Amino acid sequence: MNLDAIREKIAYQPVLLGIAALLASAALAVVSGATAPAIAAAEAKDLRDSLSEVLPAGLADNDFLKDTVNIDAEGKTFTIYRARQQGVVKAALFKTSGRGYAGEIQLLMAIDTDGRLLGVRVLKHSETPGLGDKIDARKDDWIKGFGGRSLSDPAPEQWAV
Repeated sequence: MNLDAIREKIAYQPVLLGIAALLASAALAVVSGATAPAIAAAEAKDLRDSLSEVLPAGLADNDFLKDTVNIDAEGKTFTIYRARQQGVVKAALFKTSGRGYAGEIQLLMAIDTDGRLLGVRVLKHSETPGLGDKIDARKDDWIKGFGGRSLSDPAPEQWAV
């Protein structure tokens, strides 16, 4: 059987396409496997840097990415990162979200053992540019004003917008 006769068969093109798809899938699997550790390390560094941004310098001497506890509340699972100094828990760091005017606002918060807010940063929002920019620490220092506050400072009725 010659090559021209094989090309005339109806199954030739689907088989050729299948082989090409298998080769492309294999190449993607190899590249994904080879880059997975580097991607995981970069994601861990990014999370560590973000968590460190809401935690005062020198407050923790542990790797809080490895010192976690999961809590189920309101139908969601929250990962709490514990900041320890000489083995004693000094703060809890966690991600949370709430509804803004234009959609969900994702926050990263650090709270000390006395219930005071150590720091808060916005991870993601879709608020109107120019109006909602104050919540972004890269654009305005407004959000940094919550550091050192607690639910009793200011009084609860003053926490409303």
